[in-house]
Amino acid sequence: MITLAQSIEWLRRSADGEATDMTRADQRCASKIRCRVRVNFNCINRCALAALPMLLERWLPGGRREGWEYVALNPTRPDRHLGSFRINVRTGRWADFATGDRGSDVVSLAAYLSHLKQSEAAEKLAGMLGIAPEARYGR
Repeated sequence: MITLAQSIEWLRRSADGEATDMTRADQRCASKIRCRVRVNFNCINRCALAALPMLLERWLPGGRREGWEYVALNPTRPDRHLGSFRINVRTGRWADFATGDRGSDVVSLAAYLSHLKQSEAAEKLAGMLGIAPEARYGR
């Protein structure tokens, strides 16, 4: 049986096109391990929600709190006036009422602001928060 570290190394080398010295059974085992690692969106969203005011000040400088909402200029378009781009700091829901763009959590906001896929944004956000991005699924 191979270790997790060996499986990860095999996956890295096979993705790079390098020859591997693993047996067929070891390759199947490594593939199963790879399939079981998934981004844990719920955990990342919960942790990010706790740090949301700090994250918003970093991502959207110049914004301000209005009740439970953070109002800022939308950096993804030429926005000149505060008011149309809002983030609820209790729930993480956000919307740009000028364009109709919206999302339901902090990961979707991070993906929108950085032009990434949600899984990529979740991994990046987990790194910023110092938490593991993956959850292990299995039998």
